[in-house]
Amino acid sequence: METRLLQRLWSERPCESDAMKRHHTLLLAGAALACLLQPRDPVLAQLASDPFMSVPAPAAPAAQRPAPGPGPKPEVKSAPQQGNVATRGGPPPSDPFRLGKEAFGRRDYTEAARLFRVSADQGNAAAQSRLGQLYFQGLGGLPRDEHEAVRLYRSGAEKGDPWGQVELGVLYEGGRGGVTRDEREAVRLYRAAADKGDAGGQYRLGTMYARGRGGVPKDEREAVRLYGLSADKGEAGAQYSLGTMYARGGGGLPKDEHEAARLYRLAADQDNAAAQAQLGAMYRSGRGGLPKDEQEAQRRSGLAGECRKGSFFSRLFSERARARAQNCEAAENRN
Repeated sequence: METRLLQRLWSERPCESDAMKRHHTLLLAGAALACLLQPRDPVLAQLASDPFMSVPAPAAPAAQRPAPGPGPKPEVKSAPQQGNVATRGGPPPSDPFRLGKEAFGRRDYTEAARLFRVSADQGNAAAQSRLGQLYFQGLGGLPRDEHEAVRLYRSGAEKGDPWGQVELGVLYEGGRGGVTRDEREAVRLYRAAADKGDAGGQYRLGTMYARGRGGVPKDEREAVRLYGLSADKGEAGAQYSLGTMYARGGGGLPKDEHEAARLYRLAADQDNAAAQAQLGAMYRSGRGGLPKDEQEAQRRSGLAGECRKGSFFSRLFSERARARAQNCEAAENRN
């Protein structure tokens, strides 16, 4: 091998000294031997066949790995998470449904309608139900359209949205929006929402038990249980209804006007018209631990009267819209 390499070096590099050629020959012979030992190394193979190739510089040595054994593990930085930010503790900043709720919270119903529609078109069941509520009330530049509201409520309800289930149930209970009155279907929808822990569904289902309607037996104890679950979540209608049970000692509860007054006040603080009227009556007679105060009684009655004047409905579209609408009707019937 050395003889062949020397012949090639002498013929291709005649200007080099014999000593330099012999030095190169030894180096190349070593490379050829290594190639025989490691035939898969492409650099050595090429070097053996071409002694004048340019050999690439060796790569920098890899970082030394820690020896196995006990000790703290090296910190591994995970790549940034992708996908729905809501799974990491909050909704994404661009969530149109969340932004829509914020918009109608500040009574910008036009912007709320736009954002709810964007989210509804993406298949968001809750947004479909809220957009239906805007159509039902004719808010946000939308025409008042109960049939479109029913369609959107049904779409949300079928996907399991409790708001849509309750709102659709209310329409079945009253036979509105082009649906045939069907209290059994209303109870089914209320129960579906209540089973998810929805305060509105618990309140509405409790009312059906209190009245013995929709195919359920009249059961004030069950009504009280459902009212209590809903009231604990802040549902104004349930607070008012539970207060009436305490006021007369219904549903197995002891008669307790102090507790009734407390519950009425909680509901009244959420602009519940029926609760305002009941508080006014208690102030007028000095019951439930309240001082006898005709001026406060008249003020409370005036607040309840907003329901009939229409200013009440300017605040209707809120998280407690269902309860307020029903209690507005109850206050009108009472007066």
